Amino acid sequence: MTFPFADAPNTAALTCCHVMEGQKPILYVSHDEDDGMWQFLCGGQHETSEGRLVSLHEIFVQDPSVGELVYMPCGYHAEREAADAPWRIQKKDIEGVLHMAEIPHETGELRFRYTRRLSPDGTKWIRDGRFEEYCQNGNLVSEGYYEDGFEEGYWKDYHDNGNIAAEGVYSCGKEVGTWRFYDEQGRLEEEETYGDA
Repeated sequence: MTFPFADAPNTAALTCCHVMEGQKPILYVSHDEDDGMWQFLCGGQHETSEGRLVSLHEIFVQDPSVGELVYMPCGYHAEREAADAPWRIQKKDIEGVLHMAEIPHETGELRFRYTRRLSPDGTKWIRDGRFEEYCQNGNLVSEGYYEDGFEEGYWKDYHDNGNIAAEGVYSCGKEVGTWRFYDEQGRLEEEETYGDA
């Protein structure tokens, strides 16, 4: 299995003895905003003596499902109910309050789901955190993250049939680096490189 993280395999990561000794699964993952460190924990309360410093590669070998979080930006954390449950990724704003918005199509099916927060003056909503857009048939159209109202980090777009249409990285709402575009069968059609923000 290919190591998926952009960080080097020997990057230090924090975990707990319960995870490393196989007693409990990883249920909580944090990508710290201040130093970019990854934490992979069982979700319980811990004493300092129960902490373990390991390599990111060791964690991936222990539980390859954490690879699903490879594009989770700094300042976010993910939780799940069990080892086979989906991850719920979220970010807290300065006051710790994010609001989930769900906007339907005119016919009632879910179209947009995203987290947002109020501006400091309380006059408008600002997208911040996970964003998802859906077709009327329920298939995902687009997914990624917002940071202070701008697209940030890794994004993916999909065709109506569910196959990937495009993938790439945003920085402050602008495409950066190499973006890849695919046809409806999921075959790579072209690549386009954008300058750094």
